[in-house]
Amino acid sequence: MGYRWTKEKIEAGNIVESRQHDQALSNFASVINGGVDRDNLPTDCIGTNSVKGSQLGKCEVSAHKHIGTSDTGFIYGDSNYGSTFSNENTRGNAIKGWTYERDPVAEGGFFIQTDSQTIDCEEGMLNIQWKCSCYMPMYWAFYKNFTTTTVNRHRYQWQLRVDGIIVYTAPAICQPFFTVNLTTMIPISKGLHEVSAHVKFPDKTNEDSSMVIWNYWGGQFYLHNYFR
Repeated sequence: MGYRWTKEKIEAGNIVESRQHDQALSNFASVINGGVDRDNLPTDCIGTNSVKGSQLGKCEVSAHKHIGTSDTGFIYGDSNYGSTFSNENTRGNAIKGWTYERDPVAEGGFFIQTDSQTIDCEEGMLNIQWKCSCYMPMYWAFYKNFTTTTVNRHRYQWQLRVDGIIVYTAPAICQPFFTVNLTTMIPISKGLHEVSAHVKFPDKTNEDSSMVIWNYWGGQFYLHNYFR
């Protein structure tokens, strides 16, 4: 069912003649009367908890993924900056996140999976949206504790994959606080598919291994399968 433009655009506060309003509404009515039937809007195509049906498709939304600050399994304090309450750091600032010395970064240079979501698709198109808030310390502005040694600036890069196949690679990001919004649409076959988000950091060079290079929170997938 194609989209039909209205003859008049009516907005709040406008003073219009009633006939203009009737023409705009009759335009929509003619589309509905002639184009909406059991083929493109079948029974129960819209539910209260999900979107389904041959015209609108189906959606999957993932939970908000993040690095928990209390998870000692892969979260480490930065020994270069803000390690303890002391005369050198009276405010007690500390940076938590992924470091070069621990998994999953492990010296960097390769893509690391941060989240994945599965969706049972019909043959058609798959719209993939990934949103994630990230923090990367701006290390060229800092010095290593009790030294005059500066530490390197960093960047990170996102990648989206479907069943392990790369479908989108974003450019490198060099901002400290940044909310990533990635969107792509691909043809998809019928069946269960896994969509995953991956991030990469440059190889470790002369940085201190305990430097926190990245933290993220609120990562979420929105997947929409369009099909007839």
